[in-house]
Amino acid sequence: MPGNRLSLEGHDLDIVEVGHADSDDDAVRLIAGTRRYLDDAEAALAAYDTPAEFFDAMLARYPEHLGPTVLWVGARALHLAREGGDPVQNLVAAWRT
Repeated sequence: MPGNRLSLEGHDLDIVEVGHADSDDDAVRLIAGTRRYLDDAEAALAAYDTPAEFFDAMLARYPEHLGPTVLWVGARALHLAREGGDPVQNLVAAWRT
């Protein structure tokens, strides 16, 4: 996962525009929170073998962060990615199951 992250460090940002939320000019806080969430997701992927276990762990840690449907589809897609295949097809399959 780390190779897939967009690096914002080293850039002089005053504002980070967030989608589906009010604007927030605390870029450092937003980036740190995003990094923490991605690190927690990476740790949960390493610790749990099934999408359900990953889902439960992330929902327990971030109960207000995402809607459960989005989290469940993400959990399914991430676990399908472990098996290989086309990422787009994995995401479509995650929505279907």
